[in-house]
Amino acid sequence: MEDNIRIFHLGGQDEVGKNLTVVEINGDIFVLDCGFKLPDKSKHGIDFIIPRFDYLIEHKSKIKAYILTRGNDIALAGLPFLIKRAPAPVICTDITRIFLESFCEYAHAKVEFDFDIIEPSDVRMIAGRKIRFFPTATNTPRSNGVAISTDKGNIVFIDDFVIDNNCDNGYISNSKAMADIASEETLLLMLDSFFSERPGYTIPSFKLAPLIESSFKDAPGRIYIALESLDIYNIEMASKLAFKYGRKIIFFDEGTETLYKTVNKFYKERIPTKNIASIDDALRLPPKEVAIFITGFGTRIYHKISLFGCNEHKDKRLKLLPDDTFIMGLHASNSTELLASEAVDELYHNDVAKIIYFKKNEFLTMHPSEEDLKTMISIFRPKYYVPINGTYKQLLSNAMIAVNMNIGLTYTNIFILDNGMVLDIDQKGAFISKEKVLTGELYVDGFNIGLGDLKTMEQRRTLGDDGVVVIGAVVSLETRKITYGPDIQTRGLVYVKESESLLKELERLSLNAINEELKCAQPNLKNIEEKIKDDLFKHIKRVTTKSPMIISMINKEK
Repeated sequence: MEDNIRIFHLGGQDEVGKNLTVVEINGDIFVLDCGFKLPDKSKHGIDFIIPRFDYLIEHKSKIKAYILTRGNDIALAGLPFLIKRAPAPVICTDITRIFLESFCEYAHAKVEFDFDIIEPSDVRMIAGRKIRFFPTATNTPRSNGVAISTDKGNIVFIDDFVIDNNCDNGYISNSKAMADIASEETLLLMLDSFFSERPGYTIPSFKLAPLIESSFKDAPGRIYIALESLDIYNIEMASKLAFKYGRKIIFFDEGTETLYKTVNKFYKERIPTKNIASIDDALRLPPKEVAIFITGFGTRIYHKISLFGCNEHKDKRLKLLPDDTFIMGLHASNSTELLASEAVDELYHNDVAKIIYFKKNEFLTMHPSEEDLKTMISIFRPKYYVPINGTYKQLLSNAMIAVNMNIGLTYTNIFILDNGMVLDIDQKGAFISKEKVLTGELYVDGFNIGLGDLKTMEQRRTLGDDGVVVIGAVVSLETRKITYGPDIQTRGLVYVKESESLLKELERLSLNAINEELKCAQPNLKNIEEKIKDDLFKHIKRVTTKSPMIISMINKEK
């Protein structure tokens, strides 16, 4: 029987993040990556967003493996919320396992995984099918691409990568392994699209060290450097700069120290522990011999920086001094741009010698640009090509790169898939199926996972933007009098200095509403609450232009 193949995505297409690709061969399911994405500013109270998993849960008995290609949240952070309901072995490298377990700790997700730990160049037989892995160069070490065998050729999947033959060990692509796989027919190739509109190669724009080396060498005082926890490549390169210029590394907090030591353990002391100092030494050592590292996952790193900038962080032994330099070694993005701006603004409130931060085009993540994509397409020369993981414009740009290479890839064998669209490949060829798999977003809010209630989202938006007003009072229905209140509290509405006259007017309006209802033959407390909410909202809107949430609680005396 010939292999019948289905390819579809539950996330990552026409969006940035929550990557999840499904390869289904004769009913056997292989899940490639399972990530999350950060919410935009309209999703108040949401920690992160993951794909809907309905299809996988419904067909959980057919899942043969979850294959994680790298230790990045957009590739792995959705898995803890799926695997309880659809268990299967998790295949990944040792470093990727560390980051998956670190994310579970961060998200307070208590999950047990059935790990199959591989080397980046290993081969596995799963459900009678050969699965080959090959090292790729990206921000997290020991990342890999995947080749799944079929009777029609290999299905090759490569997410984040760059072409760089001079990377340090652990971040370098294995050209020989790729060439061995490419010596066989490549049925389908899937490549990342995030930087497809960018000409040239991504190298050297993903390298932080050349941008900050002069600071490590010449800065008159201490250096603070903020780095994303998942950007292990640049954490390691910054550590080597500190070692090169005689600066002791001090960890800003316990989370930074744990991350550093855990990863360093797998690299057999590539950064000698003798170059690490205690936080107690921050003020004892000469300032020019100190480099303080700050790391964090997702948006947490910006929160750390903001608290530090306004001196509200936990450890008061660390404080910005006039000769200090603060380096924002972070990748700018649309989802974090506002947070980054606020963090930098807090730092500028201090009398610091220098603050260094980078624009989007100055310091890049390790995604393939145009020439990187051309190189990989030239190696594998696939029969069919599917751009993956990016906005529609980026997917289209990736497709056009393949078309313009004139190697047989045209509009007939390149497929741009939206989430849920199914690509069928059988003995007749490849075509888009009429079937569409259910997709969507699940919101993770603390310990809760759901589709997202629009009313709740709107309430959170109101709280975040316009604040809240709470009115409480107790009335006696027997004497028709107010026995307590009204007590009025506001949060996020106006500054205290400006609130006195407004609060007096809100109190007057509340008293009028209560007394008016108490004169009725049968007073109704709900009527009082609604009257107060309506009158106060109109007045606040007129005076402040804000539309706060108003909570009115009128109780009867017992």
